[in-house]
Amino acid sequence: MTFGVSFPSTFKPVESFDEEESKNLKDTWRLFKETIASDEVGFFYANSNKELREDSKRVFEKFKHKEYFVHVGIGGSSLGSSTLVEALGKNDKKKKIFFLDNIDPEETYDLLNSINLKETLFYFVSKSGGTAETSAIFSLVLNQLSQEGIDKEEWKDSIVCATDPNSGALRDLVNRYK
Repeated sequence: MTFGVSFPSTFKPVESFDEEESKNLKDTWRLFKETIASDEVGFFYANSNKELREDSKRVFEKFKHKEYFVHVGIGGSSLGSSTLVEALGKNDKKKKIFFLDNIDPEETYDLLNSINLKETLFYFVSKSGGTAETSAIFSLVLNQLSQEGIDKEEWKDSIVCATDPNSGALRDLVNRYK
């Protein structure tokens, strides 16, 4: 995949920076490179992580029979995925992908009542694990699964979470119901 940069026709580069601006830009660039190289921003190197690729394949194999995929995440926990789906298109017309990226109760209930929950994989994403909206939707989904007769023991066949491995409200919910 190749990325390029384009500028609007009104773009005019700055001819020079004073010493302070130049130092600030260099510091910002240095911090950016340090951040990218750190373990905190793992998605830059996710494709080269063999263990992550194998885990992803395993999860895919386990859930590939599901007809519906509901991605639940707020802000950055949803934007990247929804952008990729929109950009790449939905090649598999048999699978239906939905994004719950806000806590509008009508939108959430309308979606939950319009799909077969037994044929749905819910994917909850909260990097910090502390996103209240994601945890609230998690609780709503558990309630709906129960109302549909899906027992707690079966929830692991309907839910995948990507969150902090050690802490946060979503991690607490995962630990309680796994």
